[in-house]
Amino acid sequence: MILDILKSAFQKLMKTRTAKAFLRQLPIEEDTAGRLAWLLNPNNLKLVGIVILGVVGIIALVRHAWQKYTYRSAMAGEIKKQLEPLYDKLETLEEQNEELKRQNEELLERVGELG
Repeated sequence: MILDILKSAFQKLMKTRTAKAFLRQLPIEEDTAGRLAWLLNPNNLKLVGIVILGVVGIIALVRHAWQKYTYRSAMAGEIKKQLEPLYDKLETLEEQNEELKRQNEELLERVGELG
């Protein structure tokens, strides 16, 4: 109801000389004024609104995805940096484990020779 009232009021305004004179007084070219009049036409406002909402939605999705990507990249880099000493310790422990296994096998061979 309110949209219909605004639509009819705007249509009346666009038909008057004052609206056309107002558009001529704006510091824009004639074809730009024509585009502006088309955009402000109540019949086209719904389409313009849908397009604007769609663009804003796409921008929001891209922004969200980009933030998520940069956050994950930053977290992955930080975790990798913090885990580097643990990987070094793990390699050292694996080397020690292999050495202990080798020594254990030697001791088992000696015990087998004695027994």
